[in-house]
Amino acid sequence: MDDEWCELLAARSVEVTISIDGPSQDNALRADSAGRPTTRRTLEGIRRLQHHGIPFGIIAVVRDPVPATACRLYAFARELGASALGVNLAERKGVHQPGQPGIGTADFWGSIGSSLACRIWPAHKRLRPRSRLPVGRTRRTHR
Repeated sequence: MDDEWCELLAARSVEVTISIDGPSQDNALRADSAGRPTTRRTLEGIRRLQHHGIPFGIIAVVRDPVPATACRLYAFARELGASALGVNLAERKGVHQPGQPGIGTADFWGSIGSSLACRIWPAHKRLRPRSRLPVGRTRRTHR
């Protein structure tokens, strides 16, 4: 991400989604094609987006879905000023056995939900369903 790209994105009002799994310890498995860690360069790109006033969201792959991970990830996204946080739980290799999700997974989602319920991050305003309309507006039908 360089200044030229940022100028193009800003001119077109594009919001970017960045793939980063959290702070360094949670992002350690993300590497470039040469096997080098990506955290430092990803954070530099985020700082460049911020410098140009370009909003960005984060998409994270979570390998350890427990409450402590949820708290770290949420705090990380909030501190960076992300406008949205998407979470994918990592799939485990091997035979898939259907059943109840582990207690850690349920607690992970509960921790994320609790953070959103506290409304300590301005992005909560953007996390409502798209089908919901602001008060006083009606849906128009096109013919």
